[in-house]
Amino acid sequence: GKPLSYAALDGHDGSEWAENALEKQCVERSNHQTSRRAGMSRKHVVIIGGGGAGVIAAAALARLPKPPHVTLIGRDGFGPGLAYGDMHKRYLLNVRASNMSAYADKPDDFANWLRAKTRADATAFATRARYGRYLQDVLGRAERRALFGGGLKRVRDEAVACRAGSGWWEITLASGKTID
Repeated sequence: GKPLSYAALDGHDGSEWAENALEKQCVERSNHQTSRRAGMSRKHVVIIGGGGAGVIAAAALARLPKPPHVTLIGRDGFGPGLAYGDMHKRYLLNVRASNMSAYADKPDDFANWLRAKTRADATAFATRARYGRYLQDVLGRAERRALFGGGLKRVRDEAVACRAGSGWWEITLASGKTID
């Protein structure tokens, strides 16, 4: 089939919005796929986008009872992304800490993390940059947990195409490398 590009997925030209669209559309099919190199079936999930949504998806997968191997592709790093980076040091979230947990089953996770770092209570509006640091911590916890499960690998590169095969997906990176 024809490779899917940023433009094909969202009608834009590779902006951060496009990365978010790929993040949503290619939070890669967590179905079983055949590794063409090893000739064996294994579960592998590729998440395109190392920002907030990608980190939260990777953390959720790492917490599964039988976690898959996860590859997280980040063009500009991992964790804060554009929305929660350090350039937003003074800007506040528009949601209270009590409603910003990365984990649906641990709704007070961010509030507890924030309280430990700043002594702020759950009703506080944290800065966007502080939430970005929380996301980095969430990813670190997911990586430690993944050591005992399927594994979590960070790839600092840009996904430029997704191509479907028979039972597998191939992600092409700007560097020319592929992930399948």
